[in-house]
Amino acid sequence: MKLMINGVWRGDVEATPALNAERMIDVGAFRDRVSADGSSAFPAEASRYHLYVSYACPFSHRVIVVHALKRLQGIVDLSVLHPLWDTLDGWVFGDTALSMPDGGGCGFKRLHEAYRASRPDYTGKVTVPVLWDRRDRRIVNNESLDIAKMFNRTFDHLGGDHEVDLYPESSRDDIDALNVRIARSLAKGVYEVAGAEGQAGCR
Repeated sequence: MKLMINGVWRGDVEATPALNAERMIDVGAFRDRVSADGSSAFPAEASRYHLYVSYACPFSHRVIVVHALKRLQGIVDLSVLHPLWDTLDGWVFGDTALSMPDGGGCGFKRLHEAYRASRPDYTGKVTVPVLWDRRDRRIVNNESLDIAKMFNRTFDHLGGDHEVDLYPESSRDDIDALNVRIARSLAKGVYEVAGAEGQAGCR
């Protein structure tokens, strides 16, 4: 089991009922938002934010798709982490142009360093995707749906494709229901299969 405990990275923790408690499975622990109108502490600005993703993670994948469809490449740049995350270091930056070994100019070699910089006493899992604030040097958000929704409209006035609306008001209930189904049956299922010790219980 790999997680942080009070800001200390542990890549070799034995899974126990206590460590499997909900407080340790801290997915989506950072839930701030970038706003187009300055109504949050994180106003939309070109080149201020950086996106950490992995092609091996289905939760990252939907954010990558929105980022591409909204043409945000010149507004929010991104770093692609090494696809092999099941190591003692967890998610790491590889030696390729896509990976940007220093964490997109932030000086990171491992993703858990960004979590510690954001919250020195952080306890929980280190997950992707992550939306990082270069100016304040902290994670804004690590919940994929939040990030996707921000990307849909928040950066339009800075050059995002305003003609593309991936979350129209008239279809939001259907989109939300589909997102729940995809997360439960597909995205989380990838990790269930990867961590399975046998065929029993696989859905």
